[in-house]
Amino acid sequence: MAKNDQYAQFIRDKKDTTENLEAIQMILTECVNEGMMDEDAHFYNEVLELIDEVHLIKTYPELAEVVDHAKTLESDIDAWLSMKQRETLSISWPQIPKQSNQ
Repeated sequence: MAKNDQYAQFIRDKKDTTENLEAIQMILTECVNEGMMDEDAHFYNEVLELIDEVHLIKTYPELAEVVDHAKTLESDIDAWLSMKQRETLSISWPQIPKQSNQ
């Protein structure tokens, strides 16, 4: 039974990660539409790549890697937003178990 609970949590964590990345994507789209420059769509393309990766993930270590990358990207985007005097992001990311077989 614990294995099913762990798998269900893994699916929720993947979903939460995807939703967070989609929220970042939406903010980037709004900013670009308002005239802010995302040089070569760098941030936007990174977000899209991470969203694609989440769909392929099958284990917690893989998810942890994507979440770590997403947190770094979020920090970079926060800095970009603050330079443009825009409100920064505040996203709550899933807590990934340190060692898990899932």
